[in-house]
Amino acid sequence: LGSRTETDGLIIYDDVLLIVEVKSGALDTGSPLLDFDNHQKKLIELIENPATQAKKFREHLIENKEVEIFDGNLRSSQVLTRLRAASFRKIFQCTVHVDNLTHLTAKARKLTSLGIHVHTSANWSISLDDLRVYAELFESPLQFLHFLEQRELAENSKLVDLNDELDHLGLYLQKNNYARYADELMEGKNTSRLIWDT
Repeated sequence: LGSRTETDGLIIYDDVLLIVEVKSGALDTGSPLLDFDNHQKKLIELIENPATQAKKFREHLIENKEVEIFDGNLRSSQVLTRLRAASFRKIFQCTVHVDNLTHLTAKARKLTSLGIHVHTSANWSISLDDLRVYAELFESPLQFLHFLEQRELAENSKLVDLNDELDHLGLYLQKNNYARYADELMEGKNTSRLIWDT
């Protein structure tokens, strides 16, 4: 058998693939100032590790162009189907956390100074509670997928730095392409003092 990678779930809608990793566990309630090393270790476990796991699957699929999907990770596992990378216009990673880390997951890609590495803007870290809110507000899968594309653009923007995951949702519902809105809003202005407060 060739090399295998594991993921918690795959969601396919039209020409979009969503790689899902779910992480249980809770962030310690103590102050990170009193025990930074332990706090950092827990953040790596809850935010970086599932993103890295999803990234491995994504890269494995892209590099191999086509992969078999098994019903488990044992040698006796059966092939369910085959996925072809070329079938997907977009591949997103979704890492779901049982603990409510929304103040950190909204900035997941910007935590490198703390030693937390989320390597792609296509990664969407979200708490289970916030995900339930999204399920209530989006009227169709296509609207949800459009939001993910807009959120990826916002992740790549130097002008969009939000403090809460639901701020992404609020800006999307209000402005749609909120990364472009930020560009237009700050055109020709000093961006060093831009603070988003939705």
